[in-house]
Amino acid sequence: ATLPAPFSRQFSFRVARIICGLPSAAGWAMLEHILQKNGMEHMTGDPGSSGGSHIEWNDQVEWNDQALLTVAEMARADQMTIRSGIPSADLMEAAGLAVVRHITARYGPVKTLVLCGSGNNGGDGFVVARRLKEAGWDVELALLGERTKPAGDAARMAAAWTGPVLALGPDSLDGHELVVDAIFGAGLCRPIGGAAAELIGRINRLAPAVVAVDMPSGVEGDSGQIRGVGLR
Repeated sequence: ATLPAPFSRQFSFRVARIICGLPSAAGWAMLEHILQKNGMEHMTGDPGSSGGSHIEWNDQVEWNDQALLTVAEMARADQMTIRSGIPSADLMEAAGLAVVRHITARYGPVKTLVLCGSGNNGGDGFVVARRLKEAGWDVELALLGERTKPAGDAARMAAAWTGPVLALGPDSLDGHELVVDAIFGAGLCRPIGGAAAELIGRINRLAPAVVAVDMPSGVEGDSGQIRGVGLR
């Protein structure tokens, strides 16, 4: 997770909650975790109950607007949020909606291919596909593996997708101007092979517009190492 730049000293908690996609104490817990990671131990503030609270800190502390969380720290932030009472499915829906807002702010309604894996990253992708389709976009979705493979929240989001599900492979790309990559997330720790590797290679050669959810598939979240092949 990278903090938006510029991250103003007048940055309100209401805006922080919009960026995190989280309400009340859950967003506060995640924001506090990020700020402490960035050396902002002198932060003061109160999440309050109405969304109007403000954050203040010592002006003598130098601000680094590129604070990064490791994969493990991001997972911890997620768990903190879930323990605060926010359902994990709501986080997945918020993540997918944030990607859709990014896409619609930067692209017109072009023919779009959403590539999904069977894990939580793929669950985000199902949300993206559904939300773009609801907005009137021409969307197709391709899944790595069987339709029954996603589990937990990802299975719930897959069930909410009413369109066809294509088999993910090199031919999936044909005729699409925009690709949404939700195959593998930041926790990838093994080389990519098979149909996913072939499709990633073809995307890299043809160079359509690509929006990656979390991390580009094939890039390890902590080291940036390419695992077999990486989407550019």
